[in-house]
Order: sequence, then structure tokens, then C-alpha cells
Amino acid sequence: MNADTVYDTLDQALAENQIPSENHALLRAITEHLPIARYSRRSDGIRAERTDQGPPLTIYYGYTYGFASEEEAAAAAPGATRWPSSDSRRWGITHPVNHGGTKGGRASSTRSRTERPLALCPECFLAKPCYCDG
Repeated sequence: MNADTVYDTLDQALAENQIPSENHALLRAITEHLPIARYSRRSDGIRAERTDQGPPLTIYYGYTYGFASEEEAAAAAPGATRWPSSDSRRWGITHPVNHGGTKGGRASSTRSRTERPLALCPECFLAKPCYCDG
């Protein structure tokens, strides 16, 4: 797939970019909440272009970025962890499965039950242990 690839459906985009199936329900909910015109390939994710004046979303392995506000992110993905970009102009949400590599890496199925979940740094997007009680 090259950078000019346009997908026929969200499901095709998710499958071809190896987005974990555990994240699909959340991503369908987001893209049903927001008016998405088309999905295309980016070098590092999926671009979801909108029909309204909102910014495009970029869907990565473990997070989606590009929401216009925290309120928009909360409405599109209730219950998901939300975070601002370093300049607070855009917002992102963390997917249920968000560890195991970058750019299509696969989550490990051998993760122990006592291991802390990984979160993404909202500034550099590297995985880091989550030390919250939630």
C-alpha cells in the first residue's frame, strides 16, 4: 500500500493497517459519531477525512489523534482516555489495546495480569507505564 491508497471501508483500512480487533468497536463508534468522508493511507496510520469543517483524524495502532476539542473527543469516545497535544490545539484518545509496538506492531498475548498497562505520552507518543489507580 502506498501513501495514495484510499480504502473502500473503515474495516478494510483497519485490517490492512493491522489495527487490533479489540480497538475496532471504539473506532467504529468514533467514525459513526463524526462525519467521515473517506479513509486513506498515511505512512504511519490511517487518515479519516471529515465532511464537516473539523480536522482529519489519524488512526494509529494504539490511539486516534485530531479531535478539535476535548468535548468532541469525549462525545465521540466516551470513557476513553483523552489527552491534548503539546500545543493543546488538537486532542487524542487512547485505544483499549495500545501496546506492543508501533506502526502496526502486534500486542503481546503473554502480558501478565500484574503488569501495569501502558499509556501513550501525549507529547512524544511513546509507550510508558500507567501509574494511575483507574
